[in-house]
Amino acid sequence: MQQDPLAFTIFLIFTGAAIIATIALYARQALLVAYILLGVLLGPSAFGLVTDPVLIKQLSHVGIMFLLFLLGLNLPPGQAYSITERNHSGYRSQFPVICHSGCCRGLGVWF
Repeated sequence: MQQDPLAFTIFLIFTGAAIIATIALYARQALLVAYILLGVLLGPSAFGLVTDPVLIKQLSHVGIMFLLFLLGLNLPPGQAYSITERNHSGYRSQFPVICHSGCCRGLGVWF
């Protein structure tokens, strides 16, 4: 059916995302739910248009990179700094507990 499965899969994802996102926005639904629905429809459980698990895994990594890139574009540096400052108290209290449990487990004290 197709010569290059990567190009065909990317075409299906972008075309399907445009169509599903338009329908979801018109119906005032969350885009995340629409994208998950697209993945279910294109995947092996529904229409089976994308069936190669290695290709799916590789494209999912690219999708996560795009998501983190867009998150970084929308996060001002001042807000990122305030988030890390607010969470430092949790990091400081969890670190000794995690180190102690890791050492005990490594030495076989609990088992």
